[in-house]
Amino acid sequence: MNYLRSHLRLTIFGIILILVLLIAIPVLSDTFPPPPDTTPEPPKEIISPIVTEEVRVTILEATGPSTKGALIVIASKDIQLPPDAYIAHDIIDVVCVIGGDPCPETPLYVLARGNSTISVSIPSGIIYEEKIGEGDKEPFAFLKEALR
Repeated sequence: MNYLRSHLRLTIFGIILILVLLIAIPVLSDTFPPPPDTTPEPPKEIISPIVTEEVRVTILEATGPSTKGALIVIASKDIQLPPDAYIAHDIIDVVCVIGGDPCPETPLYVLARGNSTISVSIPSGIIYEEKIGEGDKEPFAFLKEALR
C-alpha cells in the first residue's frame, strides 16, 4: 500500500512538473534576447548618380536592317558599318559534325550588304564564310581592312 501511495505521489508530482514546464517555457522564451542581426551594412560612401546629359546611348535592335551603319565590335576593334551594311544574324552557338570542317568560334555575326553576306567570329575576327552577290564589288573590304 505504501508503495502505491508513493508511486501515486510521484506520478502526480511528474504531471504537475510537466504542466509547469509547459506553461513556463513559452513564457521564458519570450524573455531571451533576439538573435544578432547579420544583415550586411550598406556602403558608407555614396556613389554619385550618372548625369544624363553626359551619357549618350544608342540602343539598336540586335539584328536586321535597323542596324545599318551601326558601330560594332569585332576582335576588340570598333568597326563602323557602312550605311548600307547591317547585321543580318547573330549566331550564339553552333553544332559541329565530327570529321567535317573545323567548328567556327562563336558568337558570330552574319553581316549583309547588297546581295552579299559574310560570317565573322566576334571574339577573333576570323572570317568563316563569304558569299558575294552578283554585281557587288568587294562589299566587305571595309571589314577586312579594319581587322588587319
